[in-house]
Amino acid sequence: MSRSFDEAVSRIAAAPQPAWLWDAARRRIVFANPAAIAHWGEASLADLIDRRFGADDKAARQGGTPALLRDGRPGLLVMAAPAGEASTDPFFAAAPTALAVFDAEGQPVQANAEAHDLLMPGALGIVFSSPYIAADFTAELQARGLLTRTLPVATRFGLRRCRIVAKRLGQDAETQFVLAFEDIEDRLALNSESPPPPRPTVTEPVAVETEAPPLDLFTPAPPPPMPAAVIAAPSAALEEVVAALSDPTLAADASGHVIAMNAKAAQLLGESARGEPLLNMLPPDLKADAAAYIAASGARGLERALEDGRETRILRGSEHVPVRAAFARLATGEILVQFHDLSAGRAAEEALKRAREEAEIASQHKTEFLAKISHELRTPLNAIIGFAEIMEQARFGPIENERYQGYVHDIKDSGELLLSLINDLLDLTKAESGRIELDPDAVEIKPIILNVLSLLAPLAERAGVTLHPTIAKDIPAIVADERSLKQILLNLAGNAIKFNRDGGEVEVTASMDVAGAVHIAVRDTGPGMDAEDLKRAMEPYRRTKSGRGREGTGLGLPLARALTEANKAQFTLESTPGKGTVARLTFPSALVLAG
Repeated sequence: MSRSFDEAVSRIAAAPQPAWLWDAARRRIVFANPAAIAHWGEASLADLIDRRFGADDKAARQGGTPALLRDGRPGLLVMAAPAGEASTDPFFAAAPTALAVFDAEGQPVQANAEAHDLLMPGALGIVFSSPYIAADFTAELQARGLLTRTLPVATRFGLRRCRIVAKRLGQDAETQFVLAFEDIEDRLALNSESPPPPRPTVTEPVAVETEAPPLDLFTPAPPPPMPAAVIAAPSAALEEVVAALSDPTLAADASGHVIAMNAKAAQLLGESARGEPLLNMLPPDLKADAAAYIAASGARGLERALEDGRETRILRGSEHVPVRAAFARLATGEILVQFHDLSAGRAAEEALKRAREEAEIASQHKTEFLAKISHELRTPLNAIIGFAEIMEQARFGPIENERYQGYVHDIKDSGELLLSLINDLLDLTKAESGRIELDPDAVEIKPIILNVLSLLAPLAERAGVTLHPTIAKDIPAIVADERSLKQILLNLAGNAIKFNRDGGEVEVTASMDVAGAVHIAVRDTGPGMDAEDLKRAMEPYRRTKSGRGREGTGLGLPLARALTEANKAQFTLESTPGKGTVARLTFPSALVLAG
């Protein structure tokens, strides 16, 4: 009988081991407990629900019992075997040796009681005291299918040598490895300590018959016994220092065996690293140099490079953690290795890079939008301005009503102002995004200044402002974009006129200093600005009040600065309340052409 959806969810939520509800038709998990989320390596239940399994992936539906899905369709309630606990398979549990099963990533799947009592719990990298030894072991086992090795194993009684017979089960995503462990530490130690047997004394040749041992085609000959290393015990002071350090840190004795480590190093490298050779805890790209450092046989340059720190990656499970590994040799001969986790910094760099890319994309979209909308607006605006000019000039007959004549004049001025604002907005956006098109060339300053003042003369006359050009004799040409330079001066001189007093003056000067830099300045005798107004005036889209009570558009000064900087020149603005304002462009000597 199938369980109902609510019963299945309740049982899954209460289960201590990974459990989930499987939708076979859609090849998806529709509900799971936190242990199952961790089992499948996902960050959240939503991520696991979104995951689609392959048609040949049997791992998600093995061992299931019937249960109904939310919509009443049949599903499977799957309860995975708890990692590291005794197997419920009676044949597996009754095996006379320690048996454990690991998946293709080296994560525990199940173990019998003897393995549970012998081995330290955890992934294969912890059992072998090194993720690199575990990775090499599983890679060779994956290739060969059957493997026999004698290796140090992290047991509940310390690091002990074990005879390991391993076999690969399944292929690809269903691959699992079953390992049998036999503790041979005592036998190997006894063999290394026993004196050689005495040679028999014979008076005459004796024929001795010997029986050749049977040939084992599956089990290679055992390697010679490992020499027992004498590992120094760490001092209490050294353990306190290592424990107090904020980064993952371990200490090795002069022979290169780990004698102390703090909690963060244990979390990064594995709980059973004590007593393990330091080289087994290091990634392959550090091993050769670290061996030379331990033996004190490396050049001083190599030692300094290791002591300054070297970036590498530590294998933690299936994840490669970026770290900076720094070595230090103590006066007593011990070696400290400190690992600084670079994950947070790399994540911040990636986030900053993504934010910059998103900002650039947003700026590009804004520029494209403004370019498109500007094109759409210019066409009707030009028509409005053109028809207003025709009516203002009375080309098809006079307009009798004087008020209508004033309206026509206002329509024309408003259209021209709006068109100018659209052009300024588009230019400012292009300058901010670095996409403004410049054509730098040798530019004579005097003709540009005189042309700008000529164009602004009617505006100055209506405002009652006097214009003065002051240009140094023999002022040299500069390297700049002529069109943008003219626009800069039009904006600055136009602002100086609009925000001036009745009867005021505007002076445009050009000079060269002793360092060879050229300065172009626009001075006015207007009301000036205080520090707060000056700051607001330089911000795009912020407006300041003029001495006549009008408001600016907020684009003139920011656009002038952006165009100046695009021309590789420097823009400065100085103002004193009651004394006027000075806007200055400075072209460095590198942009000044010798006369």
